[in-house]
Amino acid sequence: MTAVASVPELLRRGAAAPPHLSPVDAVMGEDWARLRLGRGAAAREGQGGAGLSGRRRRAAIAGVLSPSPQAMVKLIGTGGARNARGLGAQMNYLGRSGAVALRASESGFGVEITAGEASRIAADWGMPEADRGGPDRTSHFVVSFPRGTDPEAAERAGRAWAAELFDSGAYGDRWDYYTAFHTDTAYPHIHVVVGRRGLDEGTWLRISSWGAISFDRLREVQVEVAAREGIALTGTARLARGVHARPVPDGEYRRARAEGRDPVAPEHSAASAISTAAAILGYARAYQGAAAILGKDDTDRARQLEAAAATILEGRALTSERDALADLTTKEALAMTRTIEAKQDEARENFARLDQTVGEILDAATRSGFIRRIAELKAEAAPLLRENTPLQRYGAEAAHPDYRGFVPDPGDPAAVAARAEADARLARLAERFDLDPAASVARHGAERVSLGLGQDYRTQEIIERQLRRDALDKPYERPEVTNDQLLAFHAEARAIYREAEIRGRDPAGELSRDRQEAVRDAATSPSQRREDRAPTRGDNARNIEPPTPSREASTEPPARPVRARDDDERSR
Repeated sequence: MTAVASVPELLRRGAAAPPHLSPVDAVMGEDWARLRLGRGAAAREGQGGAGLSGRRRRAAIAGVLSPSPQAMVKLIGTGGARNARGLGAQMNYLGRSGAVALRASESGFGVEITAGEASRIAADWGMPEADRGGPDRTSHFVVSFPRGTDPEAAERAGRAWAAELFDSGAYGDRWDYYTAFHTDTAYPHIHVVVGRRGLDEGTWLRISSWGAISFDRLREVQVEVAAREGIALTGTARLARGVHARPVPDGEYRRARAEGRDPVAPEHSAASAISTAAAILGYARAYQGAAAILGKDDTDRARQLEAAAATILEGRALTSERDALADLTTKEALAMTRTIEAKQDEARENFARLDQTVGEILDAATRSGFIRRIAELKAEAAPLLRENTPLQRYGAEAAHPDYRGFVPDPGDPAAVAARAEADARLARLAERFDLDPAASVARHGAERVSLGLGQDYRTQEIIERQLRRDALDKPYERPEVTNDQLLAFHAEARAIYREAEIRGRDPAGELSRDRQEAVRDAATSPSQRREDRAPTRGDNARNIEPPTPSREASTEPPARPVRARDDDERSR
């Protein structure tokens, strides 16, 4: 049986991968990414493969800038009640038989209640008097605070936590609850027992990793309300801290306690190792982008974020111990993350406006030049938005296989003439393929274009071809036919500029055959060189799949036996 790659191994692979690959593709390996990107992964790419919500990103970055004790919220798996009798017994236990005050929710004005009111509360919450089976009608949470926390501040923060989550209506409904604050351990903590049936909509309270109230959200709210009371906490997810071991289930804790042994965390499966490494890589990229935003304005904080990214990419976990730099309060760190996020949002909005402006430019050649300038700006902004996978395609690391012209030395008349002749040939070729001649020449104005710019150019070519065919009253053309025609066009365009470069460098035809081959190689990608040197039956151009708006840029691997493909599909 094939051994499962460890999370640190996958992280090393992901850290070395080109930045334009999504976190999932990066940790899986570039060859797999090419296959996936060529077969409809665009929808998944739009989410970045391992996307982070703004709230999680802010919490993670703030946790690096102001390392503090971790927020602690526990949902007691066996702590719910099913009927009025069970609710009364629980209230009596949490109230320590009257020694500890039980307080109603903020909707109930926070008044003190007793276990003797259990029947009334159970009726309000829709709970039966006797057990009828089924799920628990209440959920039991414990919110803990660090050793030495002022008890009054801890209780206020705990009550504010319950009000925000269950009494605000911000999560689809409101749920009634009561609280019991305990100081009988070194860590002050508050018990919150919630009736699971919603007061307004009757929505059943559910806590899940994917719901509106997630386990991470429980801790994030604790950080926010604690900061108002001057209690410094960090509510980062385990993966944001680089903790890649799987958590120990409650059942394993109970079994280990009964058997007198230490609990053992479950091993990663191949799928869980990949998803874990991809999530950690996503956080590392968020730290790198935030560091780039801070840049020269705050070099110390930028280095702090870069160091955090490097640490988790090495498979090591961040610590919560405060160092000499950690002079920010939690509230200040959260404010700084909002400033970082505002600058990133501004960049995204500016590019959205520029992209919209492109469609308003009527002249195709002018439009192509404008698209190139926007691509240059996107390349400059890419380091500031490291987790934005589509934007990384405009960086220097991601090259497109097409649109590679020949840029001659202005002082070399032969080279300039060769380029002019190539442009003329390309213009005639564009006419044949129902493309704008001037725009096609403009798109081949550089020796290299980024993957993102090439994809933008391809979109323009599809539009141009459709408009010109409509103007010439030609019949409707299916998208796959358009794609095949553009593949053929670019195969000929590559040959035109390769020949022009050879003539420009060797006007007398004196270069050896090997030297001419080297020049051709310099003008083509490695995958194209393999195709050129090992032709197969049929059109070679179709073995190279440039990107279209519906297919990501990739070089399709050679066809493999059906059995091999099936085995690969099962392994994925």
